[in-house]
Amino acid sequence: MPVPIEEIVESTWMPSCSSTGAVGTASAWRTSWPTTSCIAPLANSFAGLVLVPAAELRREFAAAVKTARRAGLRDATLWSEAGKEHVARWLAAKFEVSEQVIERRLEKDGLWPGPPAPVP
Repeated sequence: MPVPIEEIVESTWMPSCSSTGAVGTASAWRTSWPTTSCIAPLANSFAGLVLVPAAELRREFAAAVKTARRAGLRDATLWSEAGKEHVARWLAAKFEVSEQVIERRLEKDGLWPGPPAPVP
């Protein structure tokens, strides 16, 4: 079932702009229109949700991790910044979005960082 737009806008994806104060709800955002400088971050967040649906991101992320492990990538490397960049690049190509969109979504959806690196 489609998610109502109000639910998306009211979700934790609502960016805040410290320079103008936090805009925490859709109604607060609407009343501050057009003076708010939050329009671009809000549009980017919304686009990220539309272009990279959460369920598909989780599924593709799990597949990327599994593929990396099968290729012999150790967890310490996989969960490093270099590993994150590699996974983001792979997922960005899959979803046809920028790596930055994927990195933000991985963090916001709680998929990154992964498990801590094992202690030697």
